[in-house]
Amino acid sequence: MAKLFALSRLGALGLVGGLVLLLAPAAHAAGSGAARPLCGELLTGYAHCDALARSLPSNIVAEKASASGPPYGPADLQSAYQLADKAAANGAGQTVAVIDAYDDPSAEADLGVYRSHYGLPACTTTNGCFTKVNQSGLTGSTPAPNVSWSGEIALDLDMVSAICPNCKILLVEANSDHLTDLLASVTEAKALGATQISNSWGADEFGGESYFETALSLIGVPITVSSGDSGYGVEYPAASAHVTAVGGTSLKASSNARGWSESAWSGTGSGCSAYIPKPSWQHDVGCARRMVTDVSAVADPYTGVAVYNSYGTSGSHWLQVGGTSAAAPIVAASYALLGGAVTDPSYPYTNPSSFNDVSTGSNGSCTAIYFCTGLVGFDGPTGIGSPNLAGTGDGSTTVTNRSGIVDTSPAPQPVTPVQPKPVSPLLSSVSVSSSPVHLALGGHLSVRIACGTGPACRGLLKLQTKVRGHLRQLGRVHYYVGSGKHRSVTLRLSQANQRFLLQHRALLVYGTAKDSDGTSAQARFRLHAPKQRKSRKHHS
Repeated sequence: MAKLFALSRLGALGLVGGLVLLLAPAAHAAGSGAARPLCGELLTGYAHCDALARSLPSNIVAEKASASGPPYGPADLQSAYQLADKAAANGAGQTVAVIDAYDDPSAEADLGVYRSHYGLPACTTTNGCFTKVNQSGLTGSTPAPNVSWSGEIALDLDMVSAICPNCKILLVEANSDHLTDLLASVTEAKALGATQISNSWGADEFGGESYFETALSLIGVPITVSSGDSGYGVEYPAASAHVTAVGGTSLKASSNARGWSESAWSGTGSGCSAYIPKPSWQHDVGCARRMVTDVSAVADPYTGVAVYNSYGTSGSHWLQVGGTSAAAPIVAASYALLGGAVTDPSYPYTNPSSFNDVSTGSNGSCTAIYFCTGLVGFDGPTGIGSPNLAGTGDGSTTVTNRSGIVDTSPAPQPVTPVQPKPVSPLLSSVSVSSSPVHLALGGHLSVRIACGTGPACRGLLKLQTKVRGHLRQLGRVHYYVGSGKHRSVTLRLSQANQRFLLQHRALLVYGTAKDSDGTSAQARFRLHAPKQRKSRKHHS
């Protein structure tokens, strides 16, 4: 197995109870409430999943296809992307891999519920359709479980199933949300025979990202990567020159000939990379380096998809989910339906008729209008467009402005990349609860930590918060968690940090675990000031 990336088993602190999905009964009524992210953004070098979810009204019976709107099921998505015929006939011999951090103990069982509900053929370990491994390719040792990432895993598995029911599915669970672990899992997926690899996670661009480009260039199969859910801006590895960067759209039923309409989703990531050189197949002149995105698919959580996830949730476990995390596996699975036709990221640029142009919508403000606006032809938020496997799409590589004139905006000056130090091998896998925490009187707080079924986890847990762009340390404590176990560790904030928390009432805290083997992992949670005791009234 290629080990081009240093392997890690120290999981990022994916805090227990941190799944910010809003729970609901079974799918197919329109979702309600605000969309919440499954995973929070972390510090440099760590990735977050790109998924958001909404609640569904109570007392709703799941339907097999949408009658009046989202959440969308397989029939809806196959109709929207003109692939129903291919979904019924193709996919045999293809293996779509999904790469995620940590373990979802209910992954296979939940996948069975989704597929059974929608009448899709069973995909199990027993019949050889479904395989779950860790980043070393082993089935007997799992990373630490993580509630937040389990929702991402469920989304990925369900979207591959919805688009390509006849495909085999390979779930590779990275030992942590460190980029090194996740990208090592991409290499492992290729070694295990994946024909397409979907990645629904990313991190803000950073100077060391070009370090990973050589290994990604050697994968040799189509890799899709979500572009992010924070609006205009670029994430890595979506910015890699060796992947298909997938943006997001809002998808709605329409009376037009297609039956559906799409616009650029306001939350999708896009833009001009600060570090990655422009690939030979990309020709827009406004960006001197890699332009994100290449293609797109539904991602708006308000026009989201139905997902079944039971790990760490309650109620019926059906959810309405969006984010470019949905779009990446949709595109990967649609590529699987084309067999070996798609071999690298240049495919949309040489086959624009296989994509529907998305010419409206915006995800922010930008220097060159096509960086952040859905326009006729190629643009940042939606790329060439969304899949059209009938081959009747109107996608185009031409860049225009609002008036339809070819855009010749000057390219911004790129930033010189900084190469990172080599990464040491990683060994352990720890996951820490991201549930909101209230500081106890006296300055104590407890953080729940789980360890994977590999080596025991031991090291130093450090809590930090950002103040005007600088990190302030709040506290630290040594931890030990046995293999396959979980426990709560307690630490105490100094008097100065207790006063600081009281002044702010709540802080966004980054928890970084540094293991004794030299590895590290990270997660974040909200820390609240102690609840004040109610004063008792004395009566004379």
